[in-house]
Amino acid sequence: MKKYLNRLSEFRILAKKRGLKFRIIGTVRYARTYPLFRIDWKPAKWKKKILFAGVVHGDEPAGAWGIKKYLQGSQLPRDKWLTFFPVVNPSGYEGYKRRNDQNFDLNRNWLAKKKAEEIKAIKKSLKGERFSVFVSIHDNDWRENEDFYLYYYGNKTLPVQIVTEMKRMKVEIDKRKGIGGVPAKGGLVYGSADGSFEDWMYRKKKAKIYIVPEMPSKVAFRKEVEAAKSIIEVVVNS
Repeated sequence: MKKYLNRLSEFRILAKKRGLKFRIIGTVRYARTYPLFRIDWKPAKWKKKILFAGVVHGDEPAGAWGIKKYLQGSQLPRDKWLTFFPVVNPSGYEGYKRRNDQNFDLNRNWLAKKKAEEIKAIKKSLKGERFSVFVSIHDNDWRENEDFYLYYYGNKTLPVQIVTEMKRMKVEIDKRKGIGGVPAKGGLVYGSADGSFEDWMYRKKKAKIYIVPEMPSKVAFRKEVEAAKSIIEVVVNS
């Protein structure tokens, strides 16, 4: 599990360097033991809370790297409390596979009776918290040659701003009129009830808006990460 522990160590060092709070929120024990971590930036006069998550699927690493790049160089806000779960699925990340070591799809398990240990730990960590915006960064399937699109619930303004930013970065926008059985227009897909992290957040009224960018895996990974970082900046600066 060297790969995951390397990421954890990098985020711990980065958090200390930038004055962020790093904490272990639980431990997942399979054939190997994986500590789960959370990072917070909480300025004294915060007015808005935003939550970001990455690597819900272990073979979709752009979210973690986008979060890292944002924390490395972007100016942190004085009026927003930012929370990050850079790697929701550590065993999946370690093995570069969609599901965790118990064969749970962590983006379809949030409303199930039998929940993965990662989900239990994150839910416990978020108990009593509410956010203005929740962003869960995914990578779409390179085998399907897809362009950028995003799912959202709530107000459309911020999703439109994200699509505009992707166009500015010359990231191709998906032109399909339907994605995953849901109507789409201009790369925007208005949600779906699928038992995902974002579905749970919205149903439990823990976020007013959720946004799920599907980063285009067909492009160079460096560009994918840069686009993920830009999405974080658009949301934070909104």
